[in-house]
Amino acid sequence: MSSANWQTEPEELLRRVREAERAYQELREENEVNFELPGVGRGDIYTENGRIVRVNKALCEITGYTQEELLGLTIHHITHPDDRPIFGRQYTRMLAGEIESYAVEKRYLRKDGCAVWVAINASLLPERPGRPAMMTSVVRDITALKMAEAAAQESATKFRGVFENSFDAIAVYKGDAHAMANQAYLRLFRYESFEELAKVTGPELIASSHRAMVRDRIERRLRGEPVPADYVSRGVRKDGTEFDLEIHASLFHVDRDVYRLVILRDVSERVRAHEELETRVAERTADLSLANERLQNESSKRRRMELAMWDAIDREQRRIGEDLHDSLGQQLAGIGCKLKAIRAPEAPGLMTELERVARLLREAIVQTREIAHGLYPQELEEGIFFALGYLSEKMTDSYGVECSFAAGEIFPVREICARHLYRIAQEAISNSLKHGRATRIRIELRRARGLVRLSIGDNGIGFSVAGPRPGMGLKTMRNRARIIGGGVSIKRNPDGGTCVTCSFRPDKIGLP
Repeated sequence: MSSANWQTEPEELLRRVREAERAYQELREENEVNFELPGVGRGDIYTENGRIVRVNKALCEITGYTQEELLGLTIHHITHPDDRPIFGRQYTRMLAGEIESYAVEKRYLRKDGCAVWVAINASLLPERPGRPAMMTSVVRDITALKMAEAAAQESATKFRGVFENSFDAIAVYKGDAHAMANQAYLRLFRYESFEELAKVTGPELIASSHRAMVRDRIERRLRGEPVPADYVSRGVRKDGTEFDLEIHASLFHVDRDVYRLVILRDVSERVRAHEELETRVAERTADLSLANERLQNESSKRRRMELAMWDAIDREQRRIGEDLHDSLGQQLAGIGCKLKAIRAPEAPGLMTELERVARLLREAIVQTREIAHGLYPQELEEGIFFALGYLSEKMTDSYGVECSFAAGEIFPVREICARHLYRIAQEAISNSLKHGRATRIRIELRRARGLVRLSIGDNGIGFSVAGPRPGMGLKTMRNRARIIGGGVSIKRNPDGGTCVTCSFRPDKIGLP
């Protein structure tokens, strides 16, 4: 060996040692980083006695112990008593060389005594001369997962209980195939077992007359369109008989697969009862319509009779009035003229008597004319607006009250309506003077939105219409209003006095 090679070999050896030390240091640092990963518990123990020799912060958080406390314990101390045999079995197999690693789920006992579920992956560490055999483990807290699994199991158990014992027929479809069905479902369609039912698709249990409708709803629901969840269709049993079927349908997803849940009921009796009820209602409605038609006919007949009666009364009053004016009035006037022509100076006492008779005769003539006018006012020949205006002037002149008439517009009013409106106005004014002691009266006749309204308002003390037996005048007003298809209302004015209103719709009278 040359002196040059002898000098190079120690240097090369030293370089290699330093590189190995650096690699070892890097590996150690990397191992420390991995060992201290957050959220993942790490621990090393001696295989011969299970004593804990190294732990990370995450394992301390899982168990609730400090690092110093854990290093003084064995794996036996922190394992739940019911799960200690798990470690013993795996430990024995590792000592026997059967396995080099294992994965188990078990419970640890925290320092506070609470149990915590953990998933453990354990493996043997490489043997090192002069040091006891060791194993390392990776520990994850799976308590939340276990609780969720327990809750899911409990929910599944409850669902299974409800599913199997439900009075309603319940089934789960995947596509058109039956994935699940309870006993009520089998009974509904008369199948002996689920295996027998599984040979039949869902659409085959729907009557052909309703199959297209049900298919359309399923497809629309799968597309996310809003469709009724509850509806009635027709089902078909194993023996081919059809029945009315109430369906409640919904969708749910499991692992990206779409399932349909249906709850079914045989509602044949309910549908039949509903149809019978509809039939009875239709029959009763027809009877009521016929009775109503008869009642309307009787009512129309009665109104026509009342109209004819009032018309006859008006004609008779008009005839009597004309007779009084033209016959009796003229005769009285003729007698008066003859009395004026008589002169008997030789009998002064007779002249006095004749003057007295002439005065009484003039009064009789005035009264006769007033009676004739009252029986049928001639001013109605000029229309209701002229007649009401004349009536207001007459009341002012005769009784010394302030009586006025107002109309928004002049519009045509049928003769029969005009006569009844005029009589209602006369009666209302009479009540205002007799009972209300009014000093101001206002008559209005207006039309708005097809409604004709006659109102007579005063400033009097008012009069009561709430008594057990309303007066003849009020009855007459209401009867006249009813004849023309209207009504009469009597209200107290806010500033005092009374307002009588008669309202009717000319297009609703229905009279000839």
